[in-house]
Amino acid sequence: MDKPNKKIYGFFSHHKCASTWFDEIFSEVCLDLGLRFEIVYKKQDINVDLARTVKEKNIDFIAYANADFSQVAMLENLVGVHVVRDPRDIIVSAYFSHLKTHSTETWPELKEHRLKLQQSDQETGLFHEIAFRKEQFDEMRSWKIFHGDNILLVRMEDATSKTYQSVLSIIAFMGLLDESRYGFSKRIKVLISNLFGNIDLRCGTKLPRMIDGIPAERLLGIVWKNEFEKKAGGRKVGEENINSHYRKGVHGDWKNYLTRDHIALIKKEYNDVILQYGYEINPDWKV
Repeated sequence: MDKPNKKIYGFFSHHKCASTWFDEIFSEVCLDLGLRFEIVYKKQDINVDLARTVKEKNIDFIAYANADFSQVAMLENLVGVHVVRDPRDIIVSAYFSHLKTHSTETWPELKEHRLKLQQSDQETGLFHEIAFRKEQFDEMRSWKIFHGDNILLVRMEDATSKTYQSVLSIIAFMGLLDESRYGFSKRIKVLISNLFGNIDLRCGTKLPRMIDGIPAERLLGIVWKNEFEKKAGGRKVGEENINSHYRKGVHGDWKNYLTRDHIALIKKEYNDVILQYGYEINPDWKV
């Protein structure tokens, strides 16, 4: 049974904001802690009712990949993190991903969009991608009243440039970090808790939590396993492979691809989102 007023943990993000990387880290953290973790991708997956979905499935930690604030606002006793990225880098990253690598299995709209990209040159394709990002930037725009004591705003650029410090800070903000010595007895408890978590995954049987916080050393090991170079097959940040989901990992890459005409359109349609998250201060920013 769901406990009344139980705390709900949340990771809220948007397309091409390192959500896959964060999901893999958070899912393993939840396995160790005995927290039921689930990912939802869009409002249609939850019948436009995130709070009901969390309650009915007895979810402890929800990862909402295309987070609309109107849904997040319905969650009570929430503590979480909201990760954003420079919209200009999102456009470029999404263009290359949608051109070749992103799965279309559960995203039928992407099939038509991919065909359009593949039939266009790069400059035209980027114009198509700017238009295709409208729903996502509307979602980012919806977070005008946000953050505070219970939701931490994190920019992806900061998180991925200092991965260890950032993940430690995020888990500590959620109240799930154990900074005491990671001794033998605690290691045994983590192993047992992880076993209980696997039983829960396979059988749906909720077993009692063995630990309330993940040891810092253990968390650092999880982050280490998920470093960019390991995900990218040994490539370092900045070494591009357009056929990889982890294409390049560089911030500010938009300057290499967006033309003056692209930038004029982005300013017209999405400048408020760029300013909202502090990626520019002056509305008439220049490259």
